[in-house]
Amino acid sequence: MASDAQGRAHRRIDLRIADYLLARLERIRGDEVTVVLPTPGGYATSSVMIANALGRFPRSTAVVPYMALSGGPLIALGAREIAIGRCAALSAVDPVGLV
Repeated sequence: MASDAQGRAHRRIDLRIADYLLARLERIRGDEVTVVLPTPGGYATSSVMIANALGRFPRSTAVVPYMALSGGPLIALGAREIAIGRCAALSAVDPVGLV
């Protein structure tokens, strides 16, 4: 697990993270959602599940403040719009395995 300068933890995207986010997305009543993606990436299946859920919103935005690696860009591509910070980095879509 990595952390940023403020000490916030950035865990790999796994089924536990996907379950949490999918449950939160299910509770949104409107047609608009924004997700912030400071992530080192994670598993392919989990990333695809989140990307698919974002794609179901007519107005979805993925915000990449400074990095979205591995499965992170895959999630961002599921959104209708991507907002990238001035010094942000996106890596190749190369998630870890299929979990």
